[in-house]
Formats: sequence, structure tokens, C-alpha cells
Amino acid sequence: MNSNNNIYKFFFRMLLIFVTLDFLMMVLASGLMSNTFTNKFGDKIIFEMFYGLIVLIILLLFNNSYVFTKRKEKTITGILLAFPVVVFSIISLINSIGYIDKFSTNTFINILIYSIFVGITEEFLFRGWIQNEFIERFSNNKETIIKSIIFSSLIFGFVHVINILNNQSFLETLFQIANACSLGFLLGCIYYRTKNIWSLVFLHAFYDFALILSEMNVIKDCTYTMPNFSTSIVNSITNILMIIIWLTTAIIIINKTSFPDERVSKKRNKNNKYLVVTIILSFLLMFVPFERIIPGYEKNIICYTFKTTTPLELYTAHIPSYETYKISLTREDPTYVVNDKGEVSLSKTYNNYELYFTEEDGELYLVNKNTSQKYNLGYTDVTNIEILKNNDVYLIVIVSDYNDGTIYYSNYITDYNLSNDKNYLEDVSYSFIEYAVPKIDKLGYITFEYNLEKKIPYLLSEDGKEFIIKNGELFLIE
Repeated sequence: MNSNNNIYKFFFRMLLIFVTLDFLMMVLASGLMSNTFTNKFGDKIIFEMFYGLIVLIILLLFNNSYVFTKRKEKTITGILLAFPVVVFSIISLINSIGYIDKFSTNTFINILIYSIFVGITEEFLFRGWIQNEFIERFSNNKETIIKSIIFSSLIFGFVHVINILNNQSFLETLFQIANACSLGFLLGCIYYRTKNIWSLVFLHAFYDFALILSEMNVIKDCTYTMPNFSTSIVNSITNILMIIIWLTTAIIIINKTSFPDERVSKKRNKNNKYLVVTIILSFLLMFVPFERIIPGYEKNIICYTFKTTTPLELYTAHIPSYETYKISLTREDPTYVVNDKGEVSLSKTYNNYELYFTEEDGELYLVNKNTSQKYNLGYTDVTNIEILKNNDVYLIVIVSDYNDGTIYYSNYITDYNLSNDKNYLEDVSYSFIEYAVPKIDKLGYITFEYNLEKKIPYLLSEDGKEFIIKNGELFLIE
């Protein structure tokens, strides 16, 4: 009884320590972001380097240096035991390669280094130290050994709770924790059987690398929107299938493992064939396109992908400040006049047009002052608007903090198509293009010394990245 009380206390103490540590390290690493590599994942590498250093110190202080060299089985044996993880990682890698639009050697190297650091740091920490600590302190038979693996896996899973700070929904975070716990349990069973930490490092690094390679062209990490009901159902099905695969594979490994008080039995091995069938069926179900079967599915993850442009020359950035956002024009329009004799003649009249943007109850409206028509654009959290004019074309840029950062852009309005027609405002609303962006700090425009009349929308993000909108496309200035 006393031993059981101690193991539960040790579990909750370790859980609290490492959730707190994970949060503190995230804060520390983000503070050094401006001094890290200029390519993606540089700040994450710094984070893992700090974390890795702490793990190394912990292993040495607790006399766990044997983790580096002790091996019961070959590395390839541990990898083969996690065959479903390898298959899933290969499928994910193929999918990720399909998302790559432009290969970046520097970013590829950063992703590779980051994945390796994650594999080393987290496996040495959660399997090499925490799991070994549980087993050495409290485990002397099959039941307590499995309980130790479960507790160390729960700690590994629950450190992912901080991802809720990245706009991830509660349900999404809950499934991520459950997925990490089940995968951690599988890796923990492999480690207990093989005593080879390096196979786990490879599996963990390969798994992460395969998943995040698709972000090679992403300027900033992906963020999450609140999923609708259909999206939640699809995501739940996918996560449940993955959890089943990891746990079923772990049970197969347990059935093939000898424990101090129990040897492998024929009955345990006989049950493995049913577990293998479960894994195969779960894998097949993962290929079912539930997002097409279930109506209303929408991806709730947004990744910031842009085209890039080389550094601009001979330009000046302007950051103006406005109190009103309007388009005004007096235009000479042809008018056909019919006299008393039915004769038609062409005349000219001067018409006034004035459109302006206004915010009411947190939403943005486009208003025609002359007709008093008002159209709800549906944009919320609007922080800035820019209206530029190049020759006879109006460029409209609307910046919102919705989903971290969103830009709405239109070049539909011209001096020639401005109209007081009742459908005109709706036509304008349909013309806006939406871009997902990092949070924008400043909005303005740039001009070039060789052409001062031409203006190009210019945006500066909170992390110092510069963007322009040219020919209806968003570019990052490298």
C-alpha cells in the first residue's frame, strides 16, 4: 500500500514539474527568437538545445548515463517492433512532399536538425530518465512495470497541454494529449523490451520530420481555428484510429516480452493474430475519406504560405494614418435624353459617387453614401484599412486579427465602374481575396524612385517580416 501511494505521489510530482518546465522553456526560447536563425524553425532549435542541455544534466545528476550505451537489442530490432509507426511516418512523408512548392535547403536542414533534437531530447527525458526512474523505484513485476510505463507516458502526453496557448481548440488539444500518451506508451514498451534508446530516437525524429516537412514553405507556424462539428468528428475519428494502432502494437510487444515474474506464454502469442488484424483494419479505415463523406467538413488549420520576392531596390515605405476610409469621385457620365418628338440625343451629366467603410458591433460594413445602402462584409477584428489609387484603379487592403492575422484585398473598384446600382456593393464584397498571415503590425505602401506615382500595398508583421501585394498576390520580401 505504501509503495502504491509513493508511485502516485511521484507521478503527480513529475507531471507538475515537466508541464511547468515545458512552459518556462517555451517562454525562454520565444524571448531569444530575434537572435536565432533567419529561416523557419530556428527558434524551435534553440528551444530544443536548451531542453537537451537540461536533460543531459539530469541524466548525469541521477547517474543515468548508462542510457547512452546500454543495449539489449539492436537498433533495427526496436525500429521493426514499431513497424506501424514507420509505415505511418512514410505515408505522412509522402503527403508532406506533395505540399512542397519550392524547396529550401536552409529550411530543410532546420527541419531535420529540429526533428533530431526533438527525438534525442524527448526520448532521453521521458524514456531514458523518467521511465527508468519509475521502474527502478517502484517496479519489480509485470503489473508495476506496465504501470511505470503508463505513468511516464502520461507525463509525456500531458506536457502537450501548452499547445492550447497556440489557439488550438480544447478538443484538438485533448486528442493530441491522448495520441501522445498512446504513442509514448508504445515507445515505452519498445524501450523496456530492447533497452536501446537509439531506436526510439530514430522513430521519434522520423515521425516528427515526416509530419512537419510540409511546412517547408510556411513562413510561420500553422495555427488553428475553432473547428465546426463536422471537422471535430473527422479529426476525432482519425485520432481514435491512431490511438488504437499505437495501443494495439504496444500490447503485441508486451505479449512478446518476458517480465521478472512472468514468461511469454503460447496463449499470449496466440492472441497477437487478432491484434494484428485490428491494426490492419485501423490502417485501412484511415484511408477512408471521411472529410468527403461527412458534410460540412472544413480544415481548421491555417498555414501561412506566401511567394517570395528578392530584396527590393530604390523604394520608400510609407505608413500613413487615416481617420476615414472612403472613395470619392465625381464623374461625367453619358445620358440619353428623349424629347417630345421622341428623338434621342446624347447628353452628359456629372454624378457623384462616395463609398466608405465603417465598423458597427465589431463587423465591417461598406456603405454607399449617396443611396444609403449598407453591406455587411462579415470581417471582424479589423485593425487597419488602406485605400490606394494607381491611375484609375483602387487598391483596398483590410487587415484583421482574425485567426491570428488575415488580409482582405480587392482591386475591383475603378473610376469607370463605380456605380450607385443596388447590387454594386455586393459585387465589391465578392471581389476580395483572403490571405492568412502572421499578425500585422503596420500597413502602408511603398513607392519607387523611378516611378513615384505607382503605389504597392506594404505590410509589416509583428515579427519584423515585410510583405507586399503585387498583381493580386502576396509576397514576402526576402
